[in-house]
Amino acid sequence: MRLAPTVFAFLLLGCSGSDDSSSPLDTTPDASSDVSGEASADSAADASADSPIEASADSTSDSAPDAAPDTAPACQRTIVPCTPPSGPVFQQSFDDAASVQGDFTQGPYALETGFGGSGKSLAIDNPSGSSQTSVSVQHVFPANQLKWTRAYVSVRVKAQNVSDKPASWNGIKVMLALEHADGTKSWPQIAIGTGTFDWTVFTSVLEVPSDLVSAKLILGLEAVTGKVWFDDFSVQLLACGPTVQVDPACPIDKGHVEPGLRGFMISPWPDDATRQAAVSTLQSWGANNVRWQLSPADFADKSGLNHPQFDAVVETGLSRLDAALPLLKQAGIRVIVDLHNLSLNWDASEQNQDRFVEAWKSIAQRYAADSTVWAYDLANEPFETQLRPGLLVWEQLAEKTGKAIRAIDASKAIIVEPSPGGGPSAIRNLYPIDLPGVIYSVHMYEPGAFTHQQVLAGYDDTTTYPGTIQGKTWDKAALQGALAPVVAFQNLTRSPIYIGEFSAVRWAPGAAQYLTDVMDLFEGYGWDWSYHAFREWDGWDLECPSDKSACTDKVMTDRQQAVRTILQKNLAP
Repeated sequence: MRLAPTVFAFLLLGCSGSDDSSSPLDTTPDASSDVSGEASADSAADASADSPIEASADSTSDSAPDAAPDTAPACQRTIVPCTPPSGPVFQQSFDDAASVQGDFTQGPYALETGFGGSGKSLAIDNPSGSSQTSVSVQHVFPANQLKWTRAYVSVRVKAQNVSDKPASWNGIKVMLALEHADGTKSWPQIAIGTGTFDWTVFTSVLEVPSDLVSAKLILGLEAVTGKVWFDDFSVQLLACGPTVQVDPACPIDKGHVEPGLRGFMISPWPDDATRQAAVSTLQSWGANNVRWQLSPADFADKSGLNHPQFDAVVETGLSRLDAALPLLKQAGIRVIVDLHNLSLNWDASEQNQDRFVEAWKSIAQRYAADSTVWAYDLANEPFETQLRPGLLVWEQLAEKTGKAIRAIDASKAIIVEPSPGGGPSAIRNLYPIDLPGVIYSVHMYEPGAFTHQQVLAGYDDTTTYPGTIQGKTWDKAALQGALAPVVAFQNLTRSPIYIGEFSAVRWAPGAAQYLTDVMDLFEGYGWDWSYHAFREWDGWDLECPSDKSACTDKVMTDRQQAVRTILQKNLAP
């Protein structure tokens, strides 16, 4: 979990109904999102019949995956790589009026002087005082051209007097409007500022999921006034999803002999007294795993792999783990090593990608012989915001890293989260990794307006679960719908799932019921999990009062009781 939203707003916003001729710019998106700015679809996202994932397994969301035996036979899985086309799949310089008319819907645009004073650019104007909410043009892509790809979008933009955004997703639009096989929609876009600025190149990677049925490019202004110019627009595919063939009868090997792993995410304990008290409490509650996050002392530090003392910060966290391992082993508590905030900026440069691989090789060498360490969680809530041609996309880096780990440690599970942000709907973008022992992980904070109320900007209202939250009814069935893409991914790939984080802030009305409902779903699907977080920030602390009062004493709360009730399953004979 990260408490600050990213610069690039990737909006995955679900709404019922099929696409129509109205512009998505005239639709107010559902703003519910997790802590990383990645919002979930409202309903199931089962793969369509022509999905690149090929399997006949049942992908319905109301049946749990088969439980795996302790020693499951090898799963017959074939992953056939996809090679994206070289060069742009779409580009427009706006110099030729006939070409522009052929590529874009007729709209309120003009062709004016382009970048550098030569050629033309696409100009869109929404003057101050205009009654128009949004002004835009659209280009329709063939769905198969973008399905399950990473689309690198580059465009020059100039702005004049663009007014402030009413909401973060408003403003200058360079956006894809995507419709999925289940009728839900998403709007990945480039975050662009307001005001007046000269020609500036904006680039970003927009993730397009496997269940795409239609795609439109939107250029324009939404809920703002002013004037904007676009020039030298292009879309290049950095990667495309493989074809996956898997025996639908393949059992799911969870990678451990325990019936389930249920526990907590924790920050490295700094001293003997703290770790001894923590392990004693975790053992008494019944926890059997901890997700050990490696981060700078300041969790708001976003330098990640650019941190000037990267190696020293990693060493501090691992030294504390070394000191805790004997206690954890004695208590029967497994460890997931999580690079966490130190994985940030993995997409910034080739140097950072090399450092990422080397860091994990070093960690693997350190713990290859220690069975208390169960898994390596490669990157917390990854984003591809800085990715450029020539760099590895997330799954390519994860696979390269995983192979480097496997050369050192053949036994540990390797955990891979989807981009952007690790949320349930992001798993529709994820390419399966061609490597044994991979476990896929998501973080469950849906709906963010409930779980993070009065924690993040934009979530100022008090909302109650179950109830109507930002215009949608949220109850256990809705939570199941939010998790449906994860169920579909598991059923189609026959892969184990680990919920690395889930929570609700302690003053959220109905938090205990929310935790009960999500854990009941995890249990029904046979997923391992870790609650966020144990004795970290008191907003998540199960031992702090279920309101905003000072957390001065440890108390029994209904939230704690809800989690401990499920943890007791770990203690069952």
